Parts: sequence; C-alpha cells; structure tokens
Amino acid sequence: MAKNTHLLSHQVAMSFLLIGVPFIVSGQELPEQQLNPIKQEAPGNPKPTKPGASGNQSEEGPLVQIPKKEWPPNYIRLHLQDGDIVSGILETDSISITTDFGTLSVPVEKILRFEPGLISKPQLLVSLDELVQQLGSDKYQEREIAHKKLLALGIKIRNELENYKEEKNAERKRHLGEIKKEIEKLISEIPEDEADKPENQPWEKNDKLVMAHFTAVGKIQQETYRLSGKYGQLTVKLADINKGSRPTAGREAIDKSLTLDQSNFVQLKYKPIGIKLEKGDTVSVTATGSLVLTPWGGNVSCSPNGTPQYGVMPNTPGIPFGCLVAKIGNNGKYFKVGEKNKFVATAAGSLQFAITMRSSYVGKNYQFPGEYKLRVKVQPTEE
Repeated sequence: MAKNTHLLSHQVAMSFLLIGVPFIVSGQELPEQQLNPIKQEAPGNPKPTKPGASGNQSEEGPLVQIPKKEWPPNYIRLHLQDGDIVSGILETDSISITTDFGTLSVPVEKILRFEPGLISKPQLLVSLDELVQQLGSDKYQEREIAHKKLLALGIKIRNELENYKEEKNAERKRHLGEIKKEIEKLISEIPEDEADKPENQPWEKNDKLVMAHFTAVGKIQQETYRLSGKYGQLTVKLADINKGSRPTAGREAIDKSLTLDQSNFVQLKYKPIGIKLEKGDTVSVTATGSLVLTPWGGNVSCSPNGTPQYGVMPNTPGIPFGCLVAKIGNNGKYFKVGEKNKFVATAAGSLQFAITMRSSYVGKNYQFPGEYKLRVKVQPTEE
C-alpha cells in the first residue's frame, strides 16, 4: 500500500500509531503493471519441516504457515471515492441497516465489510444526471466534455444509463448510445477471473452489510464515521466511502519449491505451483540451474535469465529464449522472472511458470537437457 497520498483529497499525508495499532492514511494501489523487479538477497536453502511443526507438506515443497495477525474488534479500513484508504479505530460499536424486514444493528466485530450504494450517495446521482443532460447541450465542447467524463466512469454507470433509454433528445441519445457501446466493450475485455471483482461491477442502488453467513441489503443509517488515532480523530462521510472492511486474520504466507524442464516450454505446458494469488500479493522468486539451449550444436547452456544472443521471443519486451517466465491465471500474459525477481500480483489467479523457447525447436526431436529449480515465496496482501 503506497504511503504518498492525501487525506480525503487534502494535501496532508500522515501516519498515526495507536498503542501499536496503525492509523494510516494510505494511497492508491500500485500501478497496473505485470512486473516490478526489486533487487533482493539470495535466499538460503529451505529449512526442512520438523515433525509436528505447523505447515503443510506438498510434493513440490513446504507450505509454511505464519502466525495470523490479530486486529482490535473495532479496527476498520475505509476505501474512499478518490482512491485513498484510511484506517483506524471506529468510535462506534455497531452499524445499523434498514431493510425490507426492519432495522438490523450489527456489532462492528461481526462485519466483514460494508458497501454503500447509490442510495447513500445522492450527490453522485445528481452529478451523473447533470452530465447526461449536458450531452444535449447546444455547445459542442460541453457535449464532448460530458461524454468524456461519463465514459471515464466506465462500467460503474452501466445500470444507471438504463434510466435514460427513453431519451428523446437526438444528440443526447446519440452520445448515450456510443457510451453504452464503449462500456460493453470494456466489459468484454475483462478477464474471466476478474469479472466478479467490485471494481468491475456496476454501481448498485442499495447499501450492503456483509457478515460471515449472510448479507443485509437496504440503507445504512450512520451517515458519518469517526476514526480515532493517537493524534486525534478523523470523520468520514458515508457518501465518500466506496467500501469499508475489517481486516481479519490473514491468509497463509507460502514458501514452495518446484522444478521445470523442457516439458514446460511456453508452447507446451505451464507448470502451476498450487498457489492462487489475490491481487496485491507480493511474490518473490529465485531460480537456479541450467538448460542446454542449442541442441543443433555447441551445447551452449543458459541460466533462468535466458541467453539473448540466440534470439528473443516475438511480441515481447526482449524476453530471450531459455528465460524463466510466469503468468497469473490461464488468460494472463507471461512476463520475465529470470534468476531473481519480486513482483506484486495485479490480478487474482493461479501462479504458473514456463520456459521460453524458439517455436521451431519445440515439439521436434530436439533434446534440451537440464532443469531450473525454483523457490517461490508469497506474502499475502492484508486483504
């Protein structure tokens, strides 16, 4: 989580500590990029798992479990409309929501997350309607500005645009039709394993209060939320919140090993490591070993970094043959890993590895003796 952000659109960055509990004003997520190489020390040999020790053993290597982090019952993280995230102790013991069956008051410690809908953001609805009306302006520039602003909201406004399907103004109707087509195109380009993520869903009318075993839908009653920290208090309006979540005891940290050989060329078969990443997980990979790269003669060997002088993979940023690569999810694009790398997952999905090779030498009778041995560590994101 980046630290260089502002507090509720103000130009003030701060970090609070409340008796060992972080009160953090953090920023937007890391940039959308597949790879973020970071130099790191070479790891030592994996320690064998002792009988009776915590952790699970797999045929590919140890699965190590670390202690789960405990959080105060009223600790909460608020994801704001402008992309900022604020965290701290919530100065209320419960959150109430009015449903079709009455009002329900839920202790904060029982809540996994809450998601305010448009019913709690009336100003957002007003702004949206104003932009739609501006599409019918007599001035070309105003129409174009409104068009761009609506398109920037993307998938979020898909359902709301249905309220204008009976539009009579010809100019407004034309713009709305073009915007809808662009939104449908955006939806079609979402990878299958990311389709259910909140950022890829249209805005909903009602508020949601999500507990472990059920979800309450209706109107959240608290319009403001006060978080306390060592240096004071922060008040946040419900209308400014995209999502509120309580961090729970985290997922396991993972340390696994596996081996790749000529059967794992990118054209043949990726080798999964049995880890399903979530967006934001940090992955560290170290790889050793060698592979004979020139079966046609010379018996030149290469490391997991590959050997550029024998060529690079087409349509890639110079990834050489013989290079260790990885991808996230079956539909993900592969990216260079090499001997040592550390990256942040930009999508959820199965972590898989392969080796690059010239297509004309794959599936023939060529032999590529050797193997790469990998050690993969995954540090889960806090959420």
